[in-house]
Amino acid sequence: MNQQHTESAESRLRTEKENLASLITQRGRLDADAIALNSSREEHAYSACTGDSKAQKHLTSLNSQFQALRDRESTLSIAIRTAELRVRSAEADFRHETERRSAKTALQLAETLRNHGRELDCAVKTLVSAYDALHELFSELRIIGAAPVNTRLLTISCREVLKSCLHATALQLEPVPPSRRRDFGALCHDYARRVEQFARLRLDPEKLDSEEAA
Repeated sequence: MNQQHTESAESRLRTEKENLASLITQRGRLDADAIALNSSREEHAYSACTGDSKAQKHLTSLNSQFQALRDRESTLSIAIRTAELRVRSAEADFRHETERRSAKTALQLAETLRNHGRELDCAVKTLVSAYDALHELFSELRIIGAAPVNTRLLTISCREVLKSCLHATALQLEPVPPSRRRDFGALCHDYARRVEQFARLRLDPEKLDSEEAA
């Protein structure tokens, strides 16, 4: 329904503008006719005023035509003023309908905005929870002496990953060279390999040496 109202207002505005343009064009043609007619009057005025009956008759006809043109021009001027008012009215209606439609769209987007906010809160909570779980995991690894890095280096590495993840977004914290960009999967994969090496070294050091040699 709102779309129909907007289209109706737009159609009315287009029609009113076309009517105004047509009236202005008609007045332009009348002005040109009046100039041509007045030129003819000037050609016959002297003869008509100095006793030439034929010229007098012709001038009378020209004067009648000229007056009719002036009457038509006066009528068109009134019509143009009315058309201009109608265009302004149509513009106001179209603007009003457009603003109403924009307002309704804004209300819909406002709820979407709230949903995005909730989604972002959930995402941040998930990130924080996963980060806390990672620290707990490293605490377990430290207890058994298998932590690949200390807490300080883990924190620094995670910050670097966050910078990398946000590098191509408007939330970019600071520029990150391509060689330093990585995600959490790559970071934890590297840490996991070190933990696995720690375990294999203690389970089968000879096999580990042969794998590294290969």
